[in-house]
Amino acid sequence: MIARGVTASLVPLLMLTCATAQDAPPLEILRAIASKLEQKPAPTGIVFKPAPSAAAPNACPMQPFDMALTRNGDPVRTYSVMLDRQANESSPKPKQILAVITRVAVDADGSARAYHPEDPEGERTCTRTTGRDGKFHPQGICALDKFSSGRMALYKDADRLTKDNLVAEWKDAWPLIRDKKLKPVDLRSLVPEAPDGYYFFHWRERNLTAFFKRFIVPQSKDGYPCRHGAESPFAGYFVAATTLNHNAPARADGCAPARYIDAETIPFFVLPKGGFGDVRIGDVMVARMTKGGVERTVFGIIADAGPPGQFGEGSVALNAALLGKADVPVMNMKETWALDIEGPPVTVLVIGGTRGLLKGDYSKKNIEAVARAEFSRWGGHDPMRQFNACAAAAKVNLKCDATRDRC
Repeated sequence: MIARGVTASLVPLLMLTCATAQDAPPLEILRAIASKLEQKPAPTGIVFKPAPSAAAPNACPMQPFDMALTRNGDPVRTYSVMLDRQANESSPKPKQILAVITRVAVDADGSARAYHPEDPEGERTCTRTTGRDGKFHPQGICALDKFSSGRMALYKDADRLTKDNLVAEWKDAWPLIRDKKLKPVDLRSLVPEAPDGYYFFHWRERNLTAFFKRFIVPQSKDGYPCRHGAESPFAGYFVAATTLNHNAPARADGCAPARYIDAETIPFFVLPKGGFGDVRIGDVMVARMTKGGVERTVFGIIADAGPPGQFGEGSVALNAALLGKADVPVMNMKETWALDIEGPPVTVLVIGGTRGLLKGDYSKKNIEAVARAEFSRWGGHDPMRQFNACAAAAKVNLKCDATRDRC
């Protein structure tokens, strides 16, 4: 993920910049690590250009555009999309966007079970139990995803540890972070050219350095990764942030576990860089997929920003609903990743300028009610007919591969 909620930026950086030689690896090692933290530099802009294709039918009030994710003005990846008709095609300002995509990766951020310090690879599983409320209540530790998905990493010298090596070394390093025996350090305070948002803990005796990204795992007032507390049925799990957040109060330590949008229960979609034009975080959306002869339509919200080079990521709840698995509990990373959608086209419509209509109520019930109402407003007396017409006029974005920048 990229830039997140405002709360992540409230960490007192003065405390983080007072690193000593004991608190950080040698600068040449730190610079080497910084260059590896993110595989590719994030695109810096989004550019729309009218697509050289036939106009949409009269039943669809949209027109085709190419949406290029750019870095320093150069296209990194291009998608075919439909925008509401633009008065100025050379400088479009979208109010609605529709795309047909063949891959929707799953996003667990926002879930209270996204990441757990005792399950770095998301391999453990929980006992399946049903509470008095009739809902699934997992007993045990079963993270929905692994550390790398949340931009958490452990390095020995300048080498990133994976799988068995990660699990073995992390088992010894984590108690030192948990018990505040290692100090948090802001990466950019020592390496200004490093990617934004990273903080780390260095264990000099083992040459181990643990990295977190505060936009995904926020920090407490004293700089340590936020975790769910005893008041939560998911005590001990890391807090996983989303860009969109509830107006929930913070605890005394500065962490606010209830502030983020729960990927397990709320269908949401992710936008590159958090939006464009009048299409922004917090706007409502509609997604539809047909598989095995069954058509499913899901109403949701835009709740997160990123990944920067990809247009096609949905919450656990969104993907599960599209796949007809909304009532199937997800137990670990393997089951989370099984919700990735690849192949059947998914049509996504985002209706811009609708965030205010939710009035800060991001419950599933209110999101669906507002999204349905705005979908009807968008499509007039027969919104599904208009939706189908626009989907038929849109080019299908095929899954990207290493040799193609058009998706």
